[in-house]
Amino acid sequence: MIDLEIGLSDNLPDFLKTGIKVFSESLKAELGENISTLMLYGDLAQGIYAPHFFRSDLLLVVDSASPETLARIAPIVRQAMKEIRLNLMILTPEDLQCSCDVFPIKFLDMQQQHVLLHGQNLFSELEITDQHLRLR
Repeated sequence: MIDLEIGLSDNLPDFLKTGIKVFSESLKAELGENISTLMLYGDLAQGIYAPHFFRSDLLLVVDSASPETLARIAPIVRQAMKEIRLNLMILTPEDLQCSCDVFPIKFLDMQQQHVLLHGQNLFSELEITDQHLRLR
């Protein structure tokens, strides 16, 4: 796991760094071992911050995305949507593997530029083929 203070760009304002850290810690407290991966991707992962146009793109990969699990994290997600403009994608490891043809450009971007906040980097072994990219 990357220390958030080191992994997040210095270009990001303190309220975002703090908000992402609080969100990450809250999810870990609520879901524990159910989290496979939590990572920041998109502009903020690249250190690009535009005050009026930013959003916090995060990917959460959980072993079980049951309705009960999602209901447990709903208050945490709602709070983060207000505080850090959270844009959260929730998948299971199986969903991630099966979605390479659906989100090839997004996944390639995530694979190339992200900040791992918790868990394992599932994108290091994810295969996004040229055929997937041609479909888009």
